[in-house]
Amino acid sequence: MFVKAREKKLYEEVVKQIKYLINTKQLKDGDMLPSEDELSKSIGVSRATVREGLRILELLGLVETKRGKGTFVRINNLESFKNKLGHSLDSIGMDSYYVHEIDRLLEPSVARLVAQKGKDEEIQKIKLALEKMEESINKGESGEDESLYFHKVIIDALNNPILNSIFELTREIHERGRKIVLNLPNRAQETLKEHYKIYEAIRDRNANKAYQYMERHLTRVSDTYDKIFILKNFKEIDK
Repeated sequence: MFVKAREKKLYEEVVKQIKYLINTKQLKDGDMLPSEDELSKSIGVSRATVREGLRILELLGLVETKRGKGTFVRINNLESFKNKLGHSLDSIGMDSYYVHEIDRLLEPSVARLVAQKGKDEEIQKIKLALEKMEESINKGESGEDESLYFHKVIIDALNNPILNSIFELTREIHERGRKIVLNLPNRAQETLKEHYKIYEAIRDRNANKAYQYMERHLTRVSDTYDKIFILKNFKEIDK
């Protein structure tokens, strides 16, 4: 079923072979994949290479790893994910990813500081921004502008001109990224829930939770970006 890898990037070969077996229905939804050790021997790559390939397939939603049980085929929403992206797959650039990396470095700490020392009136602005986002989503919109404003008012709450300048410098890239990410299936609703947890932690002056919820939210956004860039970089797996 599997053949020895000949590709320069060996983890791509792992992805390509498993994707081919799914496309040709040799692997079906719910089937358990061979162990990492078996895949390593069958494809002729290291176990670390197999793990990297499986990680990519899991991000794409094609497999699911259950601890202590194994890795299973999960043919779910990959096609709808790709279709929903449409031409955006080609238009989104690495600048969005790089800016998001900056967000992950800064914003959890910002949320923690706001919980510690943000003024009540600033925290009220965060709540109002959240309500605007909820209203937008309830109308069937993506809430992309309101989502960006939510993050802006959290940063504004510190009254730090350097942080404000960073936000303004990256605003256009943020807007482009959100236009894509928040129009993907269920992402707007999930973002709203994540934002609520961040707000509630700040409101309750729980600095550690504010940090954790912001970090968790941005990690989930990272997962979405990973899917997008994997699809950009692995178009050949459909061949």
